[in-house]
Amino acid sequence: MTKLSIIIPCFNEERTIEEIVSRVERAPLPSGWEKEIVLVDDFSTDGTRGKIEKYFPKHIIILRRENGGKGAAVKNGLERATGDFIIIQDADLEYEPNDYQSIISSLDAKHPIVFGSRLRQKNKIFSLIYFYGSKTLTKIFNILFGSKFTDITSCYKLFPREVIPALLSWPENGFVFDAVYLTYELNKFSKDIIEVPINYLPRSRVEGKKVNWRHGVKALVAMVEIRTGKYWQFFKFLVTGCTALVVNLSFLYLFTEILKIHYLISSVFSFFLAVTVSFTLQKFWTFKSAKKNIYFEASSFLVMQIVVNLFLNTALLYIFVDYLHLWYILSQVLISLGLAVITFFTSKKYIF
Repeated sequence: MTKLSIIIPCFNEERTIEEIVSRVERAPLPSGWEKEIVLVDDFSTDGTRGKIEKYFPKHIIILRRENGGKGAAVKNGLERATGDFIIIQDADLEYEPNDYQSIISSLDAKHPIVFGSRLRQKNKIFSLIYFYGSKTLTKIFNILFGSKFTDITSCYKLFPREVIPALLSWPENGFVFDAVYLTYELNKFSKDIIEVPINYLPRSRVEGKKVNWRHGVKALVAMVEIRTGKYWQFFKFLVTGCTALVVNLSFLYLFTEILKIHYLISSVFSFFLAVTVSFTLQKFWTFKSAKKNIYFEASSFLVMQIVVNLFLNTALLYIFVDYLHLWYILSQVLISLGLAVITFFTSKKYIF
């Protein structure tokens, strides 16, 4: 027998959890297949957890001790799944478990992974923003990774358990894990993924729809991060640097032109505001530092900024212009690029 592990992550799905479990239990599978249902509660605050507990020991039950996001719940399910193949089932009633049979029937030696696509047949469209947002993300994914999917945000993705270790290696725990990282790893595992039509009945925000435009932005950022690979952190470093520069110039103008403060005093205040913004972004976004000693990080970062961006920058600019006779704008650009590289590796190795 070939076992199918059906992972059902859920968060505050009290109204639908019993019905979806019933549908999954009744869903037919091809001959020679059996089911394993893995229910993962992501620390629900309604009655979902109580309703899930009654399925023990009939099904595998995982009760998370804190809310971690859909990705965290899916990964907990992957860790406990024992099936030869895995599929994820949302706990709402948007997807129809009866489609398992057609998805599994499309498996063969050449196609070890099958996606269900909501766009390969006519389904109800509830939100145009969600519909076209999903299509846009799919097109961008295809451009970045050379695939030909029609629906990467579909819930139904059937894949072999051999992919599980690669999926568990990603730190992402939110919606993006399912939509982007899982799709990326499956696309890397097999370039012969096929899509089959599936049924879809969208629910409204009032009915509990949790996905919004912010998830789309996070998915887009995740795609760029994967595509840029090892250069992604340096790219974030440059974005942070540009943000700090804008803050510096904006407050310099505000203090000097609007508040009529002497430009030298204004420059000092602006510099420290920019350093504060830069430090915050570098710590929590660029390097995502988990170090406990924030005072050491902050003081080290400030010293580095003073040494590099005040003294070293000024000294190099003087040399480039007065001794090498380069145009001061070109000199500043060249120096800024060089100092950005130095600052990046110094921050990464010694501060964060």
